[in-house]
Amino acid sequence: LPQFHLVNVATALHRVAKASDRHTVVERRSLRALISRVPVLLRQGTSDDMGVSLANIMWACAKLGYTDLPLFTLLSTEALRHLSSMDCQECSNMVWAFATLEIYHEQLIKDWRQRSLQLISEFSTQDLANSSWAYAKLGVRDLPFMQAVAVHADDKLLLGIPQNISNVPWAIGTLMLESPPLMTLVD
Repeated sequence: LPQFHLVNVATALHRVAKASDRHTVVERRSLRALISRVPVLLRQGTSDDMGVSLANIMWACAKLGYTDLPLFTLLSTEALRHLSSMDCQECSNMVWAFATLEIYHEQLIKDWRQRSLQLISEFSTQDLANSSWAYAKLGVRDLPFMQAVAVHADDKLLLGIPQNISNVPWAIGTLMLESPPLMTLVD
């Protein structure tokens, strides 16, 4: 594993997390060795694919149910440094991972919100659904953000898969947010 760069580790973790037998490998020494490379590589410096690597590592850990608070603290610090270069999917995967593992990082949520509002017109149906679901799961009551989701989701939800279609109104209802743009999605 010493020859692995961050993008190699992120790709390997992503592939493991997508595997149907992913839960059988969580306790394996080889997976732990792979994950233990992440802090080492992050301390060595940046890579060209830092945003996608960070998002893939966080997503993979969430899919694997792997909660390591020191690792996520380090990933959060790096994500804050690279958030401005992250795209829609990287942003939504990152917040989804934190919500899935029930890890709340106030500064990351605040900065993620700013970046997401810059990109929200480009969000896919899944990005909107994952982001609103994550906000509800974490209990983040942010009316302006959810209104922006509602405005952009109105056209896109009809084209989405049922789970994505239901996640946005579910998040609005869970957070008990009421405003005209939001309520049109719930009705």
